[in-house]
Amino acid sequence: MEFQQKRNQTEGYIWLVTENGEKLKPVDDVGGGINDILSIANMIAFWCFNPNRPLMFWDEPTKHLSREYSEAAGNMIKTLIEEKGMQILMVTHDRVLAKSANNIIELE
Repeated sequence: MEFQQKRNQTEGYIWLVTENGEKLKPVDDVGGGINDILSIANMIAFWCFNPNRPLMFWDEPTKHLSREYSEAAGNMIKTLIEEKGMQILMVTHDRVLAKSANNIIELE
C-alpha cells in the first residue's frame, strides 16, 4: 500500500508486487478476481477496526472469482461469521458462495 498527497488530500493505492519487484495496479494490470479478493480483505480489515459494527452489506463480493476461489471465500466468510461474530447481508448470484450463509432468501 502506498499513500500520496494529491489535491490537498491523502490517497491510498494498493499495489501487487511481483517477485521481480514490479508494481502492478490491480484495476489495470490483472484480472478481476484479484480485485474481488482485495475488496473482501479490505472489508474485513475495516470490520476488524470496529467489530461492534452490527452489519456489513456486500454486493456480489466474488463476481470475478473462479468456482474454486469462490468456494474458498465462502468457507472463509462462514468462519468469520461463526468464530468472530461478523454479520453480513450479502447479495449474490453465486450458489457456491450462498452455501456459506446461515439464511438464504431467494428472489425470482
